[in-house]
This record gives sequence, structure tokens and C-alpha cells, in this order.
Amino acid sequence: GSGEDGQLGIGNSEEKDWVCSVSALEGQGVCGVVAGSRNSLAICDDGR
Repeated sequence: GSGEDGQLGIGNSEEKDWVCSVSALEGQGVCGVVAGSRNSLAICDDGR
């Protein structure tokens, strides 16, 4: 997806055509991820 505004959450504005790891979420118990054309969201199992 387009990372033009940093919406991929990977620390830069590069465009990616594949799944990328978000280091800030490592070990956080992510239980869901949603991605749109202009944003992305992850939810952790503790509600954060």
C-alpha cells in the first residue's frame, strides 16, 4: 500500500506491495489488523 503519509506504520513513507512487520507492535499481543486506503489499525488483546 501507499505509505505516502506514514499510514503503514513502518517508520517511513515508502510504498509496499507486501506485508511488513511493525516493530512497535512486536510482543504486544495483536489480535486484529485492519487496513484502508489511507490508514491502518491494529488492536491488542488487552484492548489497546
